Amino acid sequence: MICYLPSYILALRNDCIFDSKQPNFHYLPLWEHLARKAVAWKRNNLECVNDTSSINNTELQGFSTRDQVHKALARIFSHAGMNTLTGGFLHNCGIKCWADLDKPILVPSRNRDVPFEMNVAERPMRLPGPNPCHPEAVFGQYAAIQFDADLLRWSFRVNYGYSRDCSSWLVSIHQEAKESLHHFGQRIPGFIDSLFQPENKWAARDRAYKNRQYLRAFHAIDDLFYSEWWKMGYDLAEAIMETPETGGTRDRHIVLTKSRCRTVKRWIRNHKSAEYPWP
Repeated sequence: MICYLPSYILALRNDCIFDSKQPNFHYLPLWEHLARKAVAWKRNNLECVNDTSSINNTELQGFSTRDQVHKALARIFSHAGMNTLTGGFLHNCGIKCWADLDKPILVPSRNRDVPFEMNVAERPMRLPGPNPCHPEAVFGQYAAIQFDADLLRWSFRVNYGYSRDCSSWLVSIHQEAKESLHHFGQRIPGFIDSLFQPENKWAARDRAYKNRQYLRAFHAIDDLFYSEWWKMGYDLAEAIMETPETGGTRDRHIVLTKSRCRTVKRWIRNHKSAEYPWP
């Protein structure tokens, strides 16, 4: 049995602090515990536990990091005593007010780690790729663990596609009947190794660094410009990454050089006669 204290989880929601005396590293069993109750309570509206209303709420959200699991649980417990869908769900679970957050929740599971945090963004897959109709879609996008609301079992999925592209396909593995979460988790690294080309830790760090730089460039472009053709943002971000100048981006801002400043001024002058003038 694992003993979880909702008030403790809620208090640390802004900083995912790992205390060796608390099962912070192992929040997946608690999520499964609440997910099962949510499915039994409102199968067709799982927004009562999902962290967003923009997804299909007949499915449960997936997690790529432990921090996401922690903050999703903290968000749920923050609705204790509130007149909301999530508050009603907690009331149904016996958490009717904030004082009830000090009552421990016992979950029949073992306090063991599940290695599900896998950074696969832009990692090349083994050839041939898993999609014969799109043989060049061989780059990872993201990986996540998810509790299946229909099977009531865990799955681990990997989304992949073309490099720097929004098109996406997925491959997944599923928890077997009577298979423990811990045992299922031990199969995840082997699943990743079977999909992707070998990569040492230095290559993984370099890939992660380039992805962070690319996302900063893309978000800078996305904040500044609007286009109905999504590919433009990707193309401009790629162009920024390929510039020989210093750094390309810093945080989420394009580094402004003299030549870029002249270009932006020219855009502003040309934009004055447009339908939506520059403010």
